[in-house]
This record gives sequence, structure tokens and C-alpha cells, in this order.
Amino acid sequence: MAHPRTTQATPAARTRARPSLSLSLKQILPLIIGGVMVVLLAQKLADFDLVQVRDALAQISPLAWATSMALTVISFRAVAQYDLIAHRLLGTGLPRGRVLASGASATALAQMLGLGVVTGSLVRWRLLRSGMPGQDHPGRAMSITGLVTAGFLFGWAITTLIAFATLPTLAGDVAWIGWIVGPLALALCGASLFLPRFTVFGRQITIPGLPTLLALVLWAAIDTIAAAGALYVLLPPDVDLSFALLIPAFLLALGCGIMSGTPGGFGAFELTLLSMTPPEAAPAVLAAIVGFRLTYYVLPAMLAAGHVLWPADKALAPLDTPQVLRHGLSKTGTPPNTTTIRNAHDPLSALLFEPGREAISNADNTGHWLVHRGNQAVIAIGAPFGANHTQMDAALDVASREAGVPAVVYKAPQALASQLRTSGWWQLPLGAEAIVLPAQFDLSGPSHRQLRRKLRHVTKADVVITHAQNLPMREMTNVAQEWAKDHGGERGLSMGRFAPQLLRAQRVYTAHHKGALIAFVSFHVTERGWMLDLVRHTKTCPDGTMHALICTAITDAADQNIAQLSLDCVPFHAPSAKGITARIFNWAHKRSPGARGLLQFKNSFAPLWTPRYLMVKGPGGLLLGCFEIGKALRPTSQSRPHTQSQPNS
Repeated sequence: MAHPRTTQATPAARTRARPSLSLSLKQILPLIIGGVMVVLLAQKLADFDLVQVRDALAQISPLAWATSMALTVISFRAVAQYDLIAHRLLGTGLPRGRVLASGASATALAQMLGLGVVTGSLVRWRLLRSGMPGQDHPGRAMSITGLVTAGFLFGWAITTLIAFATLPTLAGDVAWIGWIVGPLALALCGASLFLPRFTVFGRQITIPGLPTLLALVLWAAIDTIAAAGALYVLLPPDVDLSFALLIPAFLLALGCGIMSGTPGGFGAFELTLLSMTPPEAAPAVLAAIVGFRLTYYVLPAMLAAGHVLWPADKALAPLDTPQVLRHGLSKTGTPPNTTTIRNAHDPLSALLFEPGREAISNADNTGHWLVHRGNQAVIAIGAPFGANHTQMDAALDVASREAGVPAVVYKAPQALASQLRTSGWWQLPLGAEAIVLPAQFDLSGPSHRQLRRKLRHVTKADVVITHAQNLPMREMTNVAQEWAKDHGGERGLSMGRFAPQLLRAQRVYTAHHKGALIAFVSFHVTERGWMLDLVRHTKTCPDGTMHALICTAITDAADQNIAQLSLDCVPFHAPSAKGITARIFNWAHKRSPGARGLLQFKNSFAPLWTPRYLMVKGPGGLLLGCFEIGKALRPTSQSRPHTQSQPNS
């Protein structure tokens, strides 16, 4: 007897089937919801006198129609800003006008035809083709559409929460909206500040900075209030319904329409708005809704269809604006080369030799500026090089606008601070930089009494100081790991981090005791001078070793006719400060053991003190800039030295 053959789906086949089933449900569910809403709306309309609705529609004045269209223009202008924000976050660099036009057209057609993500993506792909590799992929258009959708939903949710909290409402007790939306909004803002990047189900999520989130709320408020106004002006004057009452009802109806997934939220929007409207005003509200559908949906969709069918013939290309370059990994320009960095006026620019560091460049790629791009601010470090400060100030401004966050300048030298102050920047003292002039350095005299005592200790301990030509990288790694463990990790931004590639571009001095490496220091090297970077030592390092290392570097710098050697900055130290600044610095200095120890150490070399500044634009830049700087300087587990075995080089 023959047995029927059975087949069993393989795991791979079942895996393929599950996404297909999920995709089918996502496509069918909106249709089911939309069908239910249409049926419910038909039942609701059965109670209306459609002749009365038609008469109310006919009584709408030409002025009301014109005002509704003008408000529609304002609303769509705000809608297009979501696209501009999305393009900034993705760094496309496409022209502002074309981005705004494509966003408005995509929204107009998507809300009319439904399937918003698909429709919006196709429209954007059609209108934003650039002819450049990677820019024309449909996935880029879908990413933009996804960001626009998420941004609008966030802005709509916060606007709705504020509206229900501050305006009278027709919806009864809606406190539950605040209990849902409020904590979610606070959690999102908290994530933006403290956890902007995280992974969910294997997919990395990036939360924009607070300025971007606030911009989304602002544009959502303008968008939805203008749209509500486009509906309100179509109501007859004798309808007893204030605009303040309409806004919360409109926002809730708009949300229900979006969630339904039907074209234009048809059915859900009408049902929600009519259910929140007094019965006596219902016919006039329904007539206004019909008129609103014409001015806000049909007319923009017709214009958008024309835009899609006959788009601009000119191919898009990214704007010729300053770009943010990742040193060694640039896709949009040439990173500063070794010679350019060596010629920088500020030795801090030599941090660009460290992998992963970034710089902004001006349009013709002649000027560069070391930057750190945080989630809340773009931080320029030190002074720019290769171009004048006016060009690089403009480049920093562009980088700030592209990121949607304020720009600040950290550790600006005195000359740059004076120039930026004339351009409207605020100047705040950070501390003072210790400058040694090697040609004038002399160990004799009372100012170096402490230093001479430290050097005698080193001599008695038989510590050997050398300028390391071939870096003992394995031993240096061990010393750096011990130091990081004792000090809670390494700090970021302009603070020294152990990075072998950077060390190979620096001048390094090592200290050995009984044949073992016990300490080393490194210096950034430019044509204008040297600057102290890393200071690393073991716990058993004899007293005075670090002083001896730096003294050896000063002697070598004098032999090579180096004009100046910087020992970097001491925070909260401003010898020339007066008034409230001096009192604040004295208070902070007394409560910072690290700053006191640095000052005592560097004062032993009797340096010249020159101020370094924090430059900001306005209170928002000050708050967000200081927050981002503090976060970048905080020691983290990621900032510990490399643990892999390093070959000697």
C-alpha cells in the first residue's frame, strides 16, 4: 500500500514565510481598518441632511476659500521642513529649494493616495535623483521618508499634548493622553542627552539632538495649527465653535486618521471630528470638512502630480559648501595632509593624526579645523589652519546648520577669540596655557628651585631619560593601561588618549628605571611649536621623573630652535581675571584637586601663562556646548588604552 508522501518545510523556508506573512498583515490591516471606518462614516452620514450640508458648502465665501488656500501653503511650507531636517541628519548636502519642493510634493501625494511610506519614497526618489553613485538608490529615499514620518509623529504627539493641556477641549477627560505622551517625550529627550545611540533588535537607533527635536515640535505646531485654520475659516460665521476648541479636536482627529492608514485618513478623521463636535454644528462642520478636503488634499495633490510628471530637468548635485571630513576616510573631499597639519599654528591640530578624528574644510579645501561632532553641539577645537578665521567661521556655521545643533569653539587661543568676538561670539575663559620659551629656559634662579630639587631626586634614582626613536609600544601600552586603571580611564576631546598611530606622529620621551619602562610623555609637533599631550607613568615611578622628561624635551627644543613649547592648559586658572570671573575660578580651583596639582606641576617650569577661551553663540549654545564638552571629557570604558598586543616599532 502506497503511503502519501508528506513534505515538511525547512527552517529556512519557515523563516522566509514569516516576513512574508508579516508584510501581508501590514498591507491588509490598513485596508481592513479603512473599510470599517468608511462603513461607520456611512452610517453616521445617514443621520445628516445632505441638502443642508450642500447648502452650507455653497455659502462659503470666496474670501474663506482664499484664506484656506493661504493657510494650506503655510502648512505645507512647514511640512517641507521635516524633509530638510531629514536631509541634514543623513548629510545628503542637496540644495535646500529642491529638498523643500520634493518634501511638499511627496506629502501631498502620500496623504491623498495612501500607503504613505511607499508613495512618499517613490516621489522623493523621482524628484531627487542626482546622478551620483549612492544618492539615487531607492533605499535613500525610503530612509528620508521614514525619518520624516517619525519626525512628524513626534512633533504631532508633543503638539497634541500641549494643546490638550492648555486649551479647552471637546473630548472630555483626556488626561490619559498626557500620561502616555508626556513620559515618552521625556524619555526621548533623556535618550538624546545621555544615550543618543542604541541598538534594538540588531538595528542601530540614533536620537537627534535637542535642537532638532525642538525644531520638529515647532514645525509640527505651525503645520497642524495652519491646517486647523484652513478648516476653521470654512466654517459659517454663525457656528458656535471657537478656534481654541477646534485645535485639540483637529489634532486628535488628524492622529486617528494617520493611525487608520487610509488615504488622507478618510473616515477616521471625519468620524473623530464629528464625534467631538456639538450636534447642532455637525452639518456645518461636515461641509467645512468637504471644503478642507478640496483645498488641503485635492488641490495640493494635483499640483504635486504635475511636479512629479514634469520635474526639473537639471540633475542635482551636492552644494559646494564646507564638508565635515573624517581624517583618512573622507568621501567628499581631501583630508588635510601631513604637511598641512605640521604647518598649523595651533599644535592641537596635530590631534588629526589620531584615527577617527574629524575636521571641517572650507569650500576649496584649503582650510581645516579640528572638530568633535556631538549629539548636542559641534565642537571646534583650538584654532583653524590653512585659511583665515572668516572663512573657517563660515565653514563652522555650515557644519552647525547641517547638524542642526549649535557650534562652540573649545580652547580658542587669545587671537582667535578676539577675532570671533567681533563676529558676535560670546567669550568665556576656560583656563590658561603654560608656554615655555626654550631659548630662554634657564634652570638657575629662584623660579626653578622646586624643579631643581625634583631633578636631583631623579638623578639619585638612576632614571634614564631618552628621546625614543623606535617606540617600545608593547611596554608603553602596559604603562598606559596601569595609568588608566589608577585614574579611572582616559578623557576625550583634546585630552591625551593612548593611540599608537598618533604616537608615531609625535615626539616621545621615555624614562627607564633598572631596565624597565616606568614613564613616557609625548608632544604634538608642528612648525610653530610643540605641545605636551600624553603624560603616563607607573605607580612606582620615582619622584621627579615627569619633570625630568619635560626638561629633556625643553633642552632638545632649544637645540632645534623651536620657538615655544606648550605644557597645555590648566583649567580654572586665569591670572589676569578680575571681578566675578576671578571669584568663580578661585572657587572652582579650590574644589578641584586635579587642577591644583596641574598648576603646581607646571608652575615649576616658570612658564608664561596665556588664556584659552570657550566661544559660544547665545545661551543655547552655552548650555548645550558645555553639556557636550563635559560628556566628551568624561572618562569612559571606551577611552581606555588599547589592550591588544602592540608590536614594538
